[in-house]
Amino acid sequence: MSFSIRLLVSSLCAIAVAMAQEPRLVRNAAALNAGSYMPAGLPQSGVAAGARAVVLGTNLAGELQEQPTAESLAFAGVTAKVVVGDAERDAYVLLVAPQRVEFLVPADLPAGSGTVRLTVNGTELSAPITVVSSAPGIGTRGSLGAGPAFALDSSANEITPSRPAVPGDTIRIRTTGIGPDTAMGNYEIIVGGTAVAIGGLSRQPNGWDDLTFELPAATATGCSVPVFLRGANYLSNFVPLPVGAAGEACKDAAVPAGLDLEKLLREGARTGTISLSRSELSNRGIKLVADAGSGSFYRFPQWSPVGVGGFASWSTVGNCTLVRARVPETGTTEIPPFEGLDAGAALSVTGPGGTRPMAGTREKGSYSGDYGQRFDIPTPIPIPQTPLFLEAGEYTVSGPGGADVGSFSAQIRIGTPVVWRNADTFGTACGEGRCVARDQDLKLDWTGGDDQRTVSVMGTASVGRDAVVSFQCTAKADQGTLTVPAAILSALPPVENTALTMMVLTEPVLFQASGLDYGAVHYVQTFLRQMSLR
Repeated sequence: MSFSIRLLVSSLCAIAVAMAQEPRLVRNAAALNAGSYMPAGLPQSGVAAGARAVVLGTNLAGELQEQPTAESLAFAGVTAKVVVGDAERDAYVLLVAPQRVEFLVPADLPAGSGTVRLTVNGTELSAPITVVSSAPGIGTRGSLGAGPAFALDSSANEITPSRPAVPGDTIRIRTTGIGPDTAMGNYEIIVGGTAVAIGGLSRQPNGWDDLTFELPAATATGCSVPVFLRGANYLSNFVPLPVGAAGEACKDAAVPAGLDLEKLLREGARTGTISLSRSELSNRGIKLVADAGSGSFYRFPQWSPVGVGGFASWSTVGNCTLVRARVPETGTTEIPPFEGLDAGAALSVTGPGGTRPMAGTREKGSYSGDYGQRFDIPTPIPIPQTPLFLEAGEYTVSGPGGADVGSFSAQIRIGTPVVWRNADTFGTACGEGRCVARDQDLKLDWTGGDDQRTVSVMGTASVGRDAVVSFQCTAKADQGTLTVPAAILSALPPVENTALTMMVLTEPVLFQASGLDYGAVHYVQTFLRQMSLR
């Protein structure tokens, strides 16, 4: 290679490195509530004047720095200005970090669409903002709006899974964006489905507002009791609150006995999750029933919602919750890193019908197996069928061990299948599918099941490629019915042909293996139908 070519290659590499280190905002960035991170453009979205707001990006700072009060407009080399119509205001920068900048939206800004102009060490960046009078969000213990509620008990102790909130105690939660003091009377706190009056409001000099309320004596206990603020036409983000007895860790049917959920949230863990499943999919007159197995062995970092999701449902049984989230931009640190763990070349599943493999995939730590399928298609042409494998009975899942995970064996019982009675008659007929009115309750019912299983109903609506809204409602399987409230459905945007899923889950069974902090196996029966939200 000639000297000139080497010089050109070296120069191009230097330019690429410099460009990679330049501050930039994420794709379609917009200013969001710093508590809820509710994506812009969704129903009920917007950032209130006076709220603490956040803009996401990369290379925005070398390290996290925060000023406790709004004392200096410029902070750590970053300034912010908000423009709405003819109003232009400097904003106090409160926190800078590699992936985000948080600032205080000026309280005297008018409502409307505008622009946030950031200057990061001389580089100018801009993002849209929609300013509203009131749109509260609840702060969480995790980054990017994930994790349990940031809450304190009456003794100022932080509420955690090992020190849960106790019914009857006075609880303080961190919020931002409720707007002027006069707006507080428009809201109430909903805890586990029970409306609770706001006891007090304490304004903090850093944009956070502390709300207090008395936890009702009859509050459901669990590790993920949903809490949110409700107004006449507004729902804040839903956050899980651990609730339990004094001096005891929280208990939840979705969390296996012996699982240290707080350690998982705080430190991350090496986890192994194995799922045996029977799925029923029906669309346009074609029905498919299939049995399968899957395994995931990963090392998750702290606060990873992916890792936590392997063990716990989004909310405690008997409740509904709502998630409105940005779709992370690939290739950025928005997506928490995780590492696959080698648990052997293949796992195996043994039951009344014999033994079947669960082979390793190309992705390290991932295993899968197909265990039969049955088609129901209105056609005279014969369709190939293979016998189903996961019938009721006792099963053993085992692994030989690999470079990262030792050998293990776990036993699980599969019960009699549940039948979703109104799977093809819920809502109203529209074309070849079902329509669901967003302003009406949606009732679903089934037969079969027992108190050792949980029924979870989920629906999702995507908005472009940048935002997704999902709900989950849960009930004990022996109740036979579940209602998705209109208040939940109305927070989803109208969409055509999205999925409505019912899942029947057994209680997870823990297993131990060297190289794992936690291992669990469960059985899930899944029903999938198409719906249009109107």
